[in-house]
Amino acid sequence: MRTDDRDDHVCSACVADAALKDLIESAAEEEECSFCGVTSNEAIAAPIEELISHIRSCLYEEYDDPANCLGFCSADGGYLGETFDSDDLLWKIGLELPNDHDGSLFGAISKGLGDQLWCRRDPYGMSHNEELSYSWQGFCETIKHRRRFFFLHEQASRDLIAPADVLATIFEYAQNIGLVRTLPRARTKLFRARRQPPGEILENALQLGPPPIGSAKQNRMSPAGIVMMYASEDAATALAEIVDKEGTYTVGEFMTDRDAMILDLAELPETPSIFEQVPDSMEYHPRQNLIFLHEIADEISRPIARDDRVHVEYVPTQVVTEFIRTVATFDGRRIDGITYRSSRRTGKSSMVLFADQTNLVLPEDLRDDSYDLYKDRWIRLVVKHDYEITNVSFDYDVNPVWRSP
Repeated sequence: MRTDDRDDHVCSACVADAALKDLIESAAEEEECSFCGVTSNEAIAAPIEELISHIRSCLYEEYDDPANCLGFCSADGGYLGETFDSDDLLWKIGLELPNDHDGSLFGAISKGLGDQLWCRRDPYGMSHNEELSYSWQGFCETIKHRRRFFFLHEQASRDLIAPADVLATIFEYAQNIGLVRTLPRARTKLFRARRQPPGEILENALQLGPPPIGSAKQNRMSPAGIVMMYASEDAATALAEIVDKEGTYTVGEFMTDRDAMILDLAELPETPSIFEQVPDSMEYHPRQNLIFLHEIADEISRPIARDDRVHVEYVPTQVVTEFIRTVATFDGRRIDGITYRSSRRTGKSSMVLFADQTNLVLPEDLRDDSYDLYKDRWIRLVVKHDYEITNVSFDYDVNPVWRSP
């Protein structure tokens, strides 16, 4: 039984947060945890004071003493703004203690933080995350309902980012986090599926690659009439993205003939918790930036309606894509596409490539007189496979059922 909190030690199994686990494991000095009772032949538990000190320093990144931030009026009942005691703040930030069945660890941490009050570091303004989120909402409102094509001079509300600057902010944060990546030449497989119309055989790159201009339909990232090539990381995902009824489907397997520069929104790092300490050498804190980028990535990955109606809710992500396609550069090079999480297969990704039929490498029999006028031909059809879909029985998290004829 514990008699002095200062002598308590806690093991990494008692916390859920990865940063706190790492802290405990690096500071472990005892072979028994004072809270869950687990023992070992090696050091597994760190002093509880080490954990409390780390939590306190992390909390001060986003919270502060109300005496430093809030006005005070005894007639109005105290501080002029929202405050939290240590218990409330630990609940607010979602501190997870999976083995704390009797609440003793939570109580020890709260007691260690003291009986002081806490408030947001900037209680009368927006947090950086709120500023980004509201700026995105303002951008969407402008693009959808006020100015679709001439929004560059639209002014933002106070403390928000102007709509035109939201686009640059998205790409800047993506660059900082390392989301601009290279698809290596001749080693990247791209799969694109199409349903075969009755009596027609789809077999060449012009039929299976990006559509001709007259057939370019709207998508969440491209408006009608703007040709882009949608593909997936494997055949199953390519089929899942388009299958909506039984029939014969053809999947073209493509390769790239040059390195391609991709903005990868499918493999976003997890958002660091409040307990993740940033090295002094890092010029920015990735936590708020990643919260914002995850919001954008979720928007892009939402399922689309498969009809010919105009969907105004697609316009913001179409404009983001247009900015990445035509304005954004990395190391002096244009971006060739965006990878995003598949809405039909959990854990898989699809991509939109900024490519049309003039970017296809074609065999001699498919070339016309203008073929040599287009020098950037970098997508090549390698092989195609046919699938007979006989049982469309999937939802967004279940793979389609198909068989090869």
